[in-house]
Amino acid sequence: MQFIPALQSATLIKRYKRFLADVITPEGETFTLHCPNTGAMTGCATPGDTVWYSTSENTKRKYPHTWELTQTQNGILFV
Repeated sequence: MQFIPALQSATLIKRYKRFLADVITPEGETFTLHCPNTGAMTGCATPGDTVWYSTSENTKRKYPHTWELTQTQNGILFV
């Protein structure tokens, strides 16, 4: 699967309000991103998991980053 531009990674801090998640990048930047999956996400939204996100160029978006993939601490990839 290819994403253009390439996805960036961050570590999940927490997911809340169904649509939002807080993450921290390897550089130490913390921000909130949009989570389009409104389901429970059982097993793929555990704090400490690696979140792969895209960044929108749309300046009107409140949250410019979107959660695309999750890699669990066991190495399992959820699309």
